[in-house]
Amino acid sequence: MFIAHLPGGYLLSRITPAALPLSPLLLGSVAPDFDILLILMDLAHGHHHTFLTHRPAIWLGLVGAATVFRAPWLIAFALGGLCHLSLDSVGGMINWAWPFGDFVLGLIDVPRRPGHWVLSFLLHPIFAVELMICAVAGAVWWQSKKKPRQSVSAGA
Repeated sequence: MFIAHLPGGYLLSRITPAALPLSPLLLGSVAPDFDILLILMDLAHGHHHTFLTHRPAIWLGLVGAATVFRAPWLIAFALGGLCHLSLDSVGGMINWAWPFGDFVLGLIDVPRRPGHWVLSFLLHPIFAVELMICAVAGAVWWQSKKKPRQSVSAGA
């Protein structure tokens, strides 16, 4: 996925309890791709989906620790990261079994086309799914301007 991580995180925020803050969830939805900076600075090599930032066990561990310590901002951040990895599992390869195995999940194989590798993704039908996620997130956001997110209260 290229453009749907942030909109996907926003959509996730709309179905999570209002007690989970929006900003950390949105940050978490793009955080796994911060590893690209290591590649750009020539500090790491290889496909960034093989780095620790793209290991679901790391993000699940964060959810567990944040739940134990009752840190809603960290829960939101980690859920955003898991959302990112779920979206990457559509057209990319994510190792959901790590550290116990090498089960790599990628629902769709995007073949490389001649030219720049980005064009392979932009011209593949899966990009239409990304555009739909963005459109739905935009529509939900537009509707939310009319009706704010409901707070979950203990007494209700």
